[in-house]
Amino acid sequence: GLSGEVTVLDSQAVATRVESKDQILPVEDPKVQATMLIGRSVAKWDEYQVESDVPADEFDDYLAKLAKDNDIDLSSPTIFTVEGEFSDCCFHVINGACPVHAEMHGVEVAENDRPYKTVQPTIRGTIIGDYALDAAGVITHPGTTTHTHIVFSRPGSTQQLTGHVESAGIVSGSVLRFAKK
Repeated sequence: GLSGEVTVLDSQAVATRVESKDQILPVEDPKVQATMLIGRSVAKWDEYQVESDVPADEFDDYLAKLAKDNDIDLSSPTIFTVEGEFSDCCFHVINGACPVHAEMHGVEVAENDRPYKTVQPTIRGTIIGDYALDAAGVITHPGTTTHTHIVFSRPGSTQQLTGHVESAGIVSGSVLRFAKK
């Protein structure tokens, strides 16, 4: 019965629901709820310019290397954002069943429970996430160290939408921020 995605960015909730398999819309209900909400109030950020493109399959490793090179402790879950442009951004909006869970277990999702899922060759927005070691099944999906959402607007619109990121590359010039400890 899960339906939609919610992301809180800069104290603003952005919620999105599936209208059809090809259409997502913002949720305007102030009483929107989330099954799982991970967050943190961040007073200050450590900010880094992304110097070169990061392929989608190197996203988690890039975060880990940047953190190590800058003495950022990732031994406990750490909030981060990446603002800018993304490549090969695969994201979904849940619509009854988790598509990642279904794919991992080879379960066919019923037609009316299928998520909105897309791969955008390029998309501008903000990815917000939690970097968490050894948290598969609790915070992250198996095989990953991040749980991420994207907040974006369609070209020509100021209306914000959100989705759960399955994978994304980072385009150089984007800005990555880790919550300052």
